[in-house]
Amino acid sequence: MIAIVVVAYSRPYETRRLINSIVASYFDGDSVDLIVSIDKSNCQQEVYDACNGVEWTHGKYSVIMQEQRLGLRPHILKCGELTEKYDGVIVLEDDLFVSPNFYRFAKNALIYYGNDERVAQISLYSYGVNEFVSRPFYPEKNEYDVYAMQVTQSWGECWSRTMWENFMASEYYTCATVKKRVDLPDNVNKWRDNSWKKNFTNYIADTGRFVIYPYYSYTTDYTIAGEHCKADVPDYHVPMQGGNKMDFALCPLDFCVKYDLFFERMDISPKLLNCESKNVCIDLFGLKKDYGDAEVLISTARLPYAVLGQYSLARKPQEDNLLFPETGVGIFAYDLHKKTKNLPNNNLKQVNRFDIGCISWRKTLEHGLGGAWQAFRKRIGGKKK
Repeated sequence: MIAIVVVAYSRPYETRRLINSIVASYFDGDSVDLIVSIDKSNCQQEVYDACNGVEWTHGKYSVIMQEQRLGLRPHILKCGELTEKYDGVIVLEDDLFVSPNFYRFAKNALIYYGNDERVAQISLYSYGVNEFVSRPFYPEKNEYDVYAMQVTQSWGECWSRTMWENFMASEYYTCATVKKRVDLPDNVNKWRDNSWKKNFTNYIADTGRFVIYPYYSYTTDYTIAGEHCKADVPDYHVPMQGGNKMDFALCPLDFCVKYDLFFERMDISPKLLNCESKNVCIDLFGLKKDYGDAEVLISTARLPYAVLGQYSLARKPQEDNLLFPETGVGIFAYDLHKKTKNLPNNNLKQVNRFDIGCISWRKTLEHGLGGAWQAFRKRIGGKKK
């Protein structure tokens, strides 16, 4: 049996909106418990009131009022521990909205991957943006409905009992402070210690496990201003799987397209500079600081190394430019054994063009000036419009 757990704090309207989207979903006659866990806050009673009157016909509906303030990390851990009672848990934070097919996907994925020791988590959300650099992310598609990535998901996720027990057995389950490390994005190192996602990412990094992602999302994220976000951010809204989807093309992890902790493709050999015979580090998002024992670095960043070649950044997903290389602008191939004081010519224009696509320079300027003006007004205390 699978339980759905809504993690709520101080957002009555958003909590009810999420619950309404859950109620409107497909459950195909399955017995499913719906649990709303409300952390202690000044408006806890308002959130509780918003959860009243829910018509849940698929199993037990319960609302838990936490008596003491837990905070996000202990709250998520408490929800994950429900795997002791259930075969799997679907965890949804209160600023999400779900596709009517979310349960079907989660159920099928939990059955398929639930006991695979290499899988740490199943995501219901599908990234449209690399959240570490705010650049578009285009995962390579194949004949299956899923791919694998080492990036932890918090905008709709599920765990089987086996997945959660493996995490509980790690040092990161109870670790209050996680040390900074060079093999993780700087953003992860800067996350606060009350972030469960920071601990889980370190767990994935240490164990080499993966998160299963759908190509088409089953949740979308409003990112409403609150405890961990200073302002409303629409950047992470994504299209969701619609219709009445019954069948899911899942595959063993070995056949999944794979991405690492930096959103970089793992399972390819670049077809440029005879790289097939060299140790290559791929860093097309320009995030990595540690290149290990690599001889060649392929990156969009301007770095103080000798340039072996420049290649076009045009095809999407961006790693296709390494599989079908053409001389051009946007991607540098560096010799990591040869440092230099001279940085290569700036390719920022090409990277920006790749990211924004067909948006004209006038519209880009309009967006830039508008954003700068809003930021200025916010800085001096003006009202946001």
